[in-house]
Amino acid sequence: TIHAIRRKDLLAFYAQAYRPEGMEFAIVGDIQAKKAVALVEKHFGHWRVRGEPLGFEIPPARSLKKAQRKHVKMKTKIQSDVVLGAPALARTHPDFLEAEMADVILGEFGMMGRLGDNVRDRLGLAYYARSQLEAAPGPGAWMAYAGVGPQSVDKAVEAMLYEMNRLKAEPVSNAELDDAKAYITGSQPLRLESNDGIAAAL
Repeated sequence: TIHAIRRKDLLAFYAQAYRPEGMEFAIVGDIQAKKAVALVEKHFGHWRVRGEPLGFEIPPARSLKKAQRKHVKMKTKIQSDVVLGAPALARTHPDFLEAEMADVILGEFGMMGRLGDNVRDRLGLAYYARSQLEAAPGPGAWMAYAGVGPQSVDKAVEAMLYEMNRLKAEPVSNAELDDAKAYITGSQPLRLESNDGIAAAL
């Protein structure tokens, strides 16, 4: 289907799907609210789109019955980049904040969390190893990834899976949980130091 798409198809989709309804602006910096509103009105106030918006639904993510592995060879690349992932929770799921905290412990806190401690520092298998929990109205992805030497791929995958399974099987200690909470609250002001960071938070 990608090869069949032409410029006229993109234009037709834009004309119908890109609309002002529900659009949001994040405007930050040294500007008064009234002036910001006036600028939006000046540049976008005339925008009208005929017809009804396209309806869409985000289909549920299908659970994998077994792990799938794919290896993509790149001739000019010396390092192997390992990515492990699975469908995660929607941002509106009642357990999302708990999952986000688990992700901080797994692969973000300090020098890349438990993944960094084990795969990078203790075993010396990776240049980096961390995790990321994506969120959207529908299920995003929960990923762990590492940059390793080609000869270390299998060992790195084994070590990463070990930490992921340990997070499922063993309760997190109170000390580790308190450290992760302090990291989240302590790093928040840093995220709000720039206009870009404030806009992203909004």
